[in-house]
Amino acid sequence: MFWIIGADGAAKALAEMLSGKGMIPSTAGNIIGGQFEHAEWEGLRFYDLIFPLFIFVTGVAIVLSLMRLIEQESKSTAYWRVLRRSLLLFALGLVYGGVTESWPDSGVNESWPDIRLLGVLNRIALCYL
Repeated sequence: MFWIIGADGAAKALAEMLSGKGMIPSTAGNIIGGQFEHAEWEGLRFYDLIFPLFIFVTGVAIVLSLMRLIEQESKSTAYWRVLRRSLLLFALGLVYGGVTESWPDSGVNESWPDIRLLGVLNRIALCYL
């Protein structure tokens, strides 16, 4: 979560603080901080690997937890739980993506073109299926 909430600024500030004490060169903050920004079109940066790594770790955890659930309950219980969680995550992603911005006044019809259908929560829900 550190790099999602502005690690480039934190890395630059930390490098600036430590460079004053002679511990690291002053350009290290720009080098490290630049890795936490999206690349325009050239190259791959660390920031671009965060979401795929999160999905991979989530997939590993799902396999382990579903195996235990199938042993304790049944396959149908596991299927329903996966479906329910996916629908809930997708719905939360729609709410977070803007479905409720104009809900009381104009409803969903006017805001439909502005809704983000494939946000982070929606993608996690689709990968969970």
